[in-house]
Amino acid sequence: MTEHARADDETSAGAQYRPASADKNPAREAESQAWSAFITHAAVCKDRCRTHGEDCDTAAGLRTVWRAARAEVFHQDLK
Repeated sequence: MTEHARADDETSAGAQYRPASADKNPAREAESQAWSAFITHAAVCKDRCRTHGEDCDTAAGLRTVWRAARAEVFHQDLK
């Protein structure tokens, strides 16, 4: 599977998981999708994610996106 095809597959797999609370809050939905994309990638990655137990470049980027989405949810909860 090519990197592009794998990314498309991960995106569609990430979109399948959506907790009920996410439907009520777009920021929580974004956080959920970002987390799902990160976890899905880590599960299928043939690079460092699986072979060395550390984030590959793709996973590092996905984790950064998830952390930003999580921070947005946190800041909304403070309001």
